[in-house]
Amino acid sequence: MSTIKSSSEHLTLNADGALKDIILQNNGSTKVTVKSDGNVGIGTTSPSGSGWAGNAKAFHIYQNDTQGSLIKLESSNTVGVLAASNNAFHIATVTDDPIILFTNGTEKLRIDSAGRVTMPFQPMCLVDSSSGVGYTTVAVNTRAPFNNVVSQTGGSNYNTSNYTYTCPATGWYRVEWSIIATTANSTKEWSIRKNGIREARYHTQVERSTGAGLLLHCSTNDVLDLYCTASDTSNMYTGNGASRYSWCSYSLVG
Repeated sequence: MSTIKSSSEHLTLNADGALKDIILQNNGSTKVTVKSDGNVGIGTTSPSGSGWAGNAKAFHIYQNDTQGSLIKLESSNTVGVLAASNNAFHIATVTDDPIILFTNGTEKLRIDSAGRVTMPFQPMCLVDSSSGVGYTTVAVNTRAPFNNVVSQTGGSNYNTSNYTYTCPATGWYRVEWSIIATTANSTKEWSIRKNGIREARYHTQVERSTGAGLLLHCSTNDVLDLYCTASDTSNMYTGNGASRYSWCSYSLVG
């Protein structure tokens, strides 16, 4: 026998029986169903997580038209909506406020009302040399000696001892660099490498600034570097801060 029970602290609706549901109706039409397994349905008498996780506990809202269903969340000055409409799922603010995604209690992505996307922990790194303004020796078959991290996000992924960048996540990385070669009659061949294998080669010559970039797909823990693979002489012009003549950057872009 199903019961409605009131006490000084609780109001209990009980469907007596292991497979009995609690059903709320209006004018003979079912509006809310609480299944015996704990799933809750609005607009459906068979709430479930099927299509995503069939055995998960589900709060299932259904409306059989192109307007679909939504959950509206509102505070004193912000209105947010999760909505399933005609062939689309919407995460939205109705007010002029950003959408912010958090993991582990920390903001990871923000979309403002103008559509600008910022990711404060997106992996990137800019490096140069702390050797000061002047020529720095770079022997053939060695890495460009960028030993100073100017800025870095997404973890401490650049090694200032061996001049390598370790990819913290799988994705597409943009590697960019600019180097001024040494005095007259000098030629250097530089290579962007992944795990010690050359991906592209470039040349600098005769006190000219050469810059280039390359897009690489990398896996977690792949190692990137800028490597001197051929040289007539062995100097590059360095500096940092306002006198940053040679530098390199690594950025996860997608």
